[in-house]
Amino acid sequence: MSIFFVVIGDKRKYLSCLITLKCKVDQESGLATNELEDKAVKWCNSVAPGSNPVTIEDFKRKKLLQKAIQKGLERANEIATANPCKVQKFTILPEELSVQGGELGPTLKLKRHAITTKYQNLIDEMYAS
Repeated sequence: MSIFFVVIGDKRKYLSCLITLKCKVDQESGLATNELEDKAVKWCNSVAPGSNPVTIEDFKRKKLLQKAIQKGLERANEIATANPCKVQKFTILPEELSVQGGELGPTLKLKRHAITTKYQNLIDEMYAS
């Protein structure tokens, strides 16, 4: 499944992660929709049979899918060299990162400042507790 992980943690107590899911693109505008790509739906059904999410909102409502992401992060944390290198929290972004959205450059490199500015409220929520 194609996803972006944006790790947040500079000058923070711990690492957190913003996650985007691969979505279909509107052919007319070229913008990503909130409808999951077929490969993403297939992956979801492989980890949570019968879940059949169609949109990002559907994905976020399915606890088994959230747990699958959490398990993946836990596996990555197992090979972390120290506790400060472990991701403690994550959130699923409401839309895919894109060039048109300003989060990616023309070579698809992440624009960290644009991402942290755009999703500041979600980042703050992860560090609120």
